[in-house]
Parts: sequence; C-alpha cells; structure tokens
Amino acid sequence: MIEKKELLKKLGDSIKTEESLVAIYSDHLKNAITYSAIKKAMAAEIIENLEKLKNDCVGHKMMIKSLVDSISKSEKNVY
Repeated sequence: MIEKKELLKKLGDSIKTEESLVAIYSDHLKNAITYSAIKKAMAAEIIENLEKLKNDCVGHKMMIKSLVDSISKSEKNVY
C-alpha cells in the first residue's frame, strides 16, 4: 500500500525521468553513432530506433500525467 502523496511524488519523478534522461541519452547516442565507424545502414537503423524510443517517451509522459490528474482528483488516500 502507498499513500496518495507518496504515489504522486513517485509519478512526478517518473515524469522528470521521461523528460530528461531519455532525451539526453538519445541525443548523445545519436551523435556518437553518427561519428562512429558503424556502417551507415546500421547507424541509420539505430538512430531510427532511438527516435522511436524518444517518441514513445512522450506517450509515456502523457499517460503518467493523466494518471496524476486522476489520482489528484480522487478522494482515495491509499493505493
């Protein structure tokens, strides 16, 4: 069981992670791959997958925000 306040804090931390870490690491990896000795086709595939990951994170962030809104409005205090 977890109290509402703690759950909202953890969800807020998750949003921050989605916003920062994935985007930052994705950009760094794209730059490293672009200038590496990896074959162009393989590099393009990796970069495409990193973009998909970055876009998926936007969806995750939206779902978490929706969950935060729902929990915030709820009268329930323990989950």
